Amino acid sequence: MSSIDPSEATLAVIGMDAVISDAVEKVSAKQRRRIRKLDEEIKHRVGEMIHGRLKCDFPLPPPYRETLSKLFDSPIKPDQVQKMIAPLPQDVQNGFVAISSGVYKDIRDEFPRNTFKSIGGDITLDADDVEYFRWFWLYSVLNDPLRVINLMSTGALLRFQVDSVRENYPSISQCIDEAIDEAIPDARVKDSMFVPPLEADTGIKVWRSLPIIQGEYQMVYAKDNEEQKQDINPPKGQLSNSAAASESGAQAALYPRA
Repeated sequence: MSSIDPSEATLAVIGMDAVISDAVEKVSAKQRRRIRKLDEEIKHRVGEMIHGRLKCDFPLPPPYRETLSKLFDSPIKPDQVQKMIAPLPQDVQNGFVAISSGVYKDIRDEFPRNTFKSIGGDITLDADDVEYFRWFWLYSVLNDPLRVINLMSTGALLRFQVDSVRENYPSISQCIDEAIDEAIPDARVKDSMFVPPLEADTGIKVWRSLPIIQGEYQMVYAKDNEEQKQDINPPKGQLSNSAAASESGAQAALYPRA
């Protein structure tokens, strides 16, 4: 029996695209079969990921104005959503509405909006490209949470994507964790020297909020970054002779020679 919340699985398979759409896209028999076996799909996808066999596409976002209009000028219609999920059990329908409503709120809250206040009123401007792309990267995993596995495989998963998927799809996230915990030991049984490819290793560390230090050169930079966070003023008496020779009167008062 699947450990995934059926309402989460339903949204993961249908996607937020269908929820936001104006059309009534009813859940098909093929989608219902996929919903029931989503845990098996996750296990298979994770297995492909740790062996470096999983690819990931990076589509461009739709035009900004088109997305703005879809989210704010044509909000979700409850009747449309109810008709779409009508073939599902009532408890799954209730859970689906609750989860999709939460995801929809996050999508709208995070959407970048840019307005210019003129004498005649507010004028909507296009958002900064970086901000819009960031939003689209977030939307892409909320629309399809299993996409995080593909992103892991290429080392392209971002921490803000992880945070949002874990918050909105907790049982799917747990299933992914369990699949990783099973897949790597199973691979090592067959090959004691097995390690995931560097990209997948990086992706898994991001998924699990682990530090990403791949070698000594990165340790050097990490150490320097930590030192920069500390007080930039050296302790009294620690100035070198050359630094002490060039200090001002005020500096000399602050940092007398040892």
